[in-house]
Amino acid sequence: MISVFLCCAFLLSGCGGSKDSTVSARFGEFGYNGRYLTAFATQNIQPDKAKQILSDNMGSNVMSVSALSVASEVNPAPDQTLVDFVLARYAGCHIITKFYVEGSEEQVSKTDYLIGTDLKNMIVENKFTPFSQLVAKYVVCFPNLIDTMEELNNEFQNSSESLIAPFASIFTYHTNAKGELVIQSRDFAEIPSSIGGGIGSSYRQDTEILYDNQNKIQKWQTSLGLYSATPQGTMKQGYILEIEFIWEMKV
Repeated sequence: MISVFLCCAFLLSGCGGSKDSTVSARFGEFGYNGRYLTAFATQNIQPDKAKQILSDNMGSNVMSVSALSVASEVNPAPDQTLVDFVLARYAGCHIITKFYVEGSEEQVSKTDYLIGTDLKNMIVENKFTPFSQLVAKYVVCFPNLIDTMEELNNEFQNSSESLIAPFASIFTYHTNAKGELVIQSRDFAEIPSSIGGGIGSSYRQDTEILYDNQNKIQKWQTSLGLYSATPQGTMKQGYILEIEFIWEMKV
């Protein structure tokens, strides 16, 4: 089911500031068999506040990247200082992917344990791929990554795509009840019936990432699905998936 959704998706990436306010407890437009995700975020914040949280977390060891100016770079790599900072402190990472399979009422899970070069590669590439066609991006966060998201958001808002997308910005920044950083992103694609007739449909995916006080990913979750026109009205068909990252300290 996931591959059906992902095949019709295209990526729109960016970031925008919204006024500080509380956010909804439910996350995402789509659920699965009546189950929905619960948002990590409880408060909206501005991009500058997100960068301040990242800087405060690291003190003099601020996570950074080389200067970036190309807005099409959607996953800038952390610099060697950041990679060394994480690898010097952590022996490995247990990664639990939770998902639903057809015919089952309860979540199924699989656990990956990354150590050594595999752990390093995850940090260097700044993404985790638990299986084909699923990529959990932004494993570590840093101020320059927020800058890149801002560039992408500005590019999006100045494009014709923003006129048809059902949201004003794509990357937004938040905190949870503990004051930890949360980043949300949104994707949208459509196949209108005006192109070749038939039935129009559209795709939406909302993703949320929770970071710890060292700017490492703790949890990642996504809600995705299709809106399709039917004689009875618009049908929604969705799916949800969650990933938890448990970092193991070196002893």
